[in-house]
Amino acid sequence: LHAASRTVTGALGPHSMRHFTPVSLHSYFLQRGEPSSDIVYRVRKTADLRSFASRTVEAIQRGETIFTMQTQFARTPQHGLSHANAIPSDVLPPEQCPSMHEQLTELLTRAPKALHPLIKKQLVAPIDVRYACGVMPDVLDPDPPPQPTRQLLWMKIRD
Repeated sequence: LHAASRTVTGALGPHSMRHFTPVSLHSYFLQRGEPSSDIVYRVRKTADLRSFASRTVEAIQRGETIFTMQTQFARTPQHGLSHANAIPSDVLPPEQCPSMHEQLTELLTRAPKALHPLIKKQLVAPIDVRYACGVMPDVLDPDPPPQPTRQLLWMKIRD
């Protein structure tokens, strides 16, 4: 998204980004990336109009497209409408939530050996996921308590 937004700034003038915001984004992970290899982002301009701009972005690693995204930017309305919900008051900040990596590492000590390859595969995922209201459900519990129908997660790309 950052790579795409930088081209909107350049195409529509140096101050255009403060007037345009992302309004639509569709992305697809096509194959697994390698954390130790560089990623090149190729941005293609698909439209630059007075009220909106759109871009297609490809993330390329080792000559292969691993991710694609289509996004659209629209002129920001002057009245400042916001459609985002407020973060619930009972949600812990991400630094106070155990990471899924930490929880899976602990799960590995209790899981049957047959599950180890599956758990280890998740341990190298490039995204840091944290359950915002505590710990993830215990997948080894033979009689798990009911889970809420809505779960809140913190997510970011790992350092």
